[in-house]
Amino acid sequence: MDLHNGAVTDPAYGFRGHVGGLRLDDPGGKAFAESHSKVVDPSESFTIAGWVRNLGRPQQPATVFSQAGANVNAFDLRYVPGKEDPDQTGSWQIEMHNADKADDAALTASHSTFSEYDWVHIAVVYDGLRDRVSLYVNGQLDETSLGVSQEDQVLGFDTKDASLQVGRNKLGAADGSEFWPDAIDDVWAYQGALTQEQIGQLAGGQELDTENGP
Repeated sequence: MDLHNGAVTDPAYGFRGHVGGLRLDDPGGKAFAESHSKVVDPSESFTIAGWVRNLGRPQQPATVFSQAGANVNAFDLRYVPGKEDPDQTGSWQIEMHNADKADDAALTASHSTFSEYDWVHIAVVYDGLRDRVSLYVNGQLDETSLGVSQEDQVLGFDTKDASLQVGRNKLGAADGSEFWPDAIDDVWAYQGALTQEQIGQLAGGQELDTENGP
């Protein structure tokens, strides 16, 4: 990962006692990290997961993971505060697009679980065989009377050589937008759709077998 605008790996910022994590709370508010090269192809099945810490509910949209095309994000995992009472309400959201066009409608799944001043485990799973994106928090889908934290009819699109953004939305301004204001740790990326059991293992602090990337 390349670190930008004051982003550092800090021994004191590891999740729940683990040594070392990505610190993004620089005074300028625009710290982020990005992969050296393309990590996943969002037009095929993929999984992105990691631990995220907050300093209370963000009062404006804040991105954890994203990967941009020329016009829109192929995917953007972010926290969105509630409109009526942002101090008390809000949700995690994963947005995906089926085409790299400015007018392409966003397909969104939401998850309401949020623990203030604490770490949570976030995972996005795109299943290209089922055209479905799922959003897990602490290893669980959000199942409410309004539905489940999944969205169907998602096709995705290839972002060519775009890198994985950690802690910002690359779009929205010349230097990006929606910067995450605290810490992120133990990020995993897979070209494939993990099962709910595997997501539960990551949320429990276990590691899964992987092949080294480029």
